Amino acid sequence: MNLNRKIIVHFSFIIFSISFFSFIKAQDTSKIRYVALPGSKLWLEGSSNIDDFTCSTHQVNGYAEIVNDKNLDPSLLKKDKAFVTVLVHTLDCGKDLMNDDMFDAMKADKFPDIKYELISAHLLTQPDSANWYSLETQGNLNIAGEKNIVDIKFKVEKLANGNFRIIGGIPISMLDYGIIPPTHFFGLIRANKNLIVHFDIFAGRQENIVKNSK
Repeated sequence: MNLNRKIIVHFSFIIFSISFFSFIKAQDTSKIRYVALPGSKLWLEGSSNIDDFTCSTHQVNGYAEIVNDKNLDPSLLKKDKAFVTVLVHTLDCGKDLMNDDMFDAMKADKFPDIKYELISAHLLTQPDSANWYSLETQGNLNIAGEKNIVDIKFKVEKLANGNFRIIGGIPISMLDYGIIPPTHFFGLIRANKNLIVHFDIFAGRQENIVKNSK
């Protein structure tokens, strides 16, 4: 083999190697799963014609699947998945009678879960010196069997131990979810239709890495 032919073969092998490893990297669709941790909280704030009320739960289930990027670039969240589920019957309004009224209004026996599914997200701010950044998201919120697309702004903190804290809230109308605001004492106490759904979720990395399935 002459020198020119050797150079061409060697050059072709280099090009092939670069192309092959670039292809392998492009096909790496593994994702890291983060799950909701103890200490997470979701709560509803509302009012009636006589008082304000709060119904809260610490039993928050959920996970996010994040692209396997060693720097965990927050801008990649827009490509990923996130789901949150809360059992309605775990909400506590502080009074048994109010709990029962809320469960009935939210049709908890027929639709036991409040569900949220992320549709899309984009980065509003880069992480600051305290490792906080902001995301603007769109997702499906399902309450009492009715699903609506909602826009929520999240504040996210990357903690020193590698976990994340996600904080946010959204105002909703009960009527948008087919919920008739509860009443008591023959209508003398009437809940207003507007609620604010708040959440404060801690998420930690699950050991296993899942593969993206299409």
